[in-house]
Amino acid sequence: NALKFNASLCTTCGYCEVSCAEKDTLKLTRSGMEFNPNYFEYQTMAKDELFACIECGKEFATKKAVEKIANLMKPKFGNDESKIKTLYCCADCKAKVMIEAMRKG
Repeated sequence: NALKFNASLCTTCGYCEVSCAEKDTLKLTRSGMEFNPNYFEYQTMAKDELFACIECGKEFATKKAVEKIANLMKPKFGNDESKIKTLYCCADCKAKVMIEAMRKG
C-alpha cells in the first residue's frame, strides 16, 4: 500500500515511467549521485490505505484505486446496483455477485 523508492538502486532505465498506471506522474532525470545518507535509504513516494471487499472483508486494492475506478464506471452502469456493487468487491466476490445477479435475472 506504499510506493517506495531507493535512488541508489535506480538505473534510470525509464521502465517505471512507461509501465506506471497513472500516466504522466513520473519523470526521471539523471542528476548524478548525492552522497548523503538519505540517498541510500528508501523514501516513501506515495501511500494509501488498503480497501477491504464489501462482501468478504479481504483487502484487495488501495482505496484511491477503487474510488477512481468506481467514479469512472458508475455512470456507465447506470442504476444497476449489482454492477455497481462489483466495483467494491475482490475478484472472488465480484464473480459471485455477478452470478447471483444473473440468476435473479
